[in-house]
Amino acid sequence: MEFFRRLGERHEQIKKKIHGTRIPLSKNGQRVMGFVYFTAPIIGGYYVMKWTQRRADANFQLEVHHIFKTCYL
Repeated sequence: MEFFRRLGERHEQIKKKIHGTRIPLSKNGQRVMGFVYFTAPIIGGYYVMKWTQRRADANFQLEVHHIFKTCYL
């Protein structure tokens, strides 16, 4: 549990450091960062969705195999 406590403390330190740093961005820099903040969750969500679909398909195939085995043998 000590590991997780230290990990949480370190995470908070990093967040404070990152959010406390102010670097002025040009208009183009603001646009790029807006694009990054907008698209990162969409792209990440897409890959999570694809992963869950593969897992669901694999589980479905196992279930079908189990049903086939119990009903027809």
